[in-house]
Amino acid sequence: MTMATSLWPPAGAEQKAARLRVIGCGNALAGDDGVGWELVARLRETAHGYNCEFRTVLQAGPELLDLLRDTDAVLFVDAVLSGLPAGTVHLIPLLPSACLQVRPLSALSTHGWGLGETLNLARSLGQALPRVMLLGIELESVEMGAPRTPAVEQAMAQVVVSFPQLLSRLADPESDAWSGPQLSTMP
Repeated sequence: MTMATSLWPPAGAEQKAARLRVIGCGNALAGDDGVGWELVARLRETAHGYNCEFRTVLQAGPELLDLLRDTDAVLFVDAVLSGLPAGTVHLIPLLPSACLQVRPLSALSTHGWGLGETLNLARSLGQALPRVMLLGIELESVEMGAPRTPAVEQAMAQVVVSFPQLLSRLADPESDAWSGPQLSTMP
């Protein structure tokens, strides 16, 4: 596959620091929860020639504030658990959005802080925010030391193959990708 450099940024856009930052989140040692780390590693290997920066973090906490600077858009990649079949790919625009719900204190995960809290903190601090998208893959197992499940592996392979098309959609602020949540169930 030929990787063209013109997908990001769109033709005619001013060149500067990485226009799209792809950030993988999760626990690489906990089965499907490592999907963000693994997918970012695979994209790093295959997405040569694009103006993307690939990073990984253990969790979406306040340390992300620096990663939200100096870029046009951020794509977070993480495992999600919504009750849909394992391998379902969620594409959810987080910013721009009128309001991002922070979880009530009683619903906080063991991480104690999440992406919503970080984005709201950045807003409170007056930090200019890029467009932010979540690419979530529905998980099945988070057993420590377990391999990723076949459904999640298949979903990751599909994302790697379709990454050039995803880049084209994310590069256009008017794209349907930014209009609302989208799902894709892997066969």
